[in-house]
Amino acid sequence: MAKVLEVQGVSKRFLGLKALQGVTLHLEEGEILAVIGPNGAGKSTLLNVISGLLRPDAGRVLFLGRDVTPLPPEARTHLGLGRAFQIPTPLPELTVRENLLVGA
Repeated sequence: MAKVLEVQGVSKRFLGLKALQGVTLHLEEGEILAVIGPNGAGKSTLLNVISGLLRPDAGRVLFLGRDVTPLPPEARTHLGLGRAFQIPTPLPELTVRENLLVGA
C-alpha cells in the first residue's frame, strides 16, 4: 500500500512549552488512525501542523510523497489535504435531529 500521509520528526514549541517533540507517524491508503490523549497533549497542534495552520519548528509533513511543509493551508487543500473543525455548541436555528445530522 502507498503512504498517504507521513509526519517525520515534527516538533513545535510555544514559548517554553514543547507541544510536539519528534512526532513521527505514517498513514497508508485505506488506514484509519486515531490520535488520543488528554487536554494539552498536542493533538490539535499536530492537526494544525499537518493542515498547515501552524509551521513546525522541526520536521516535515509529506502528503502523497510530496513535502507539503512549506505550503499554506489553501495549497494543501487543493492537493486534497484538509481538516474540519468541531462545532462544540448546537446550532439554535436547527432542531435536535437536524443538529445531529450536521455531524453525520
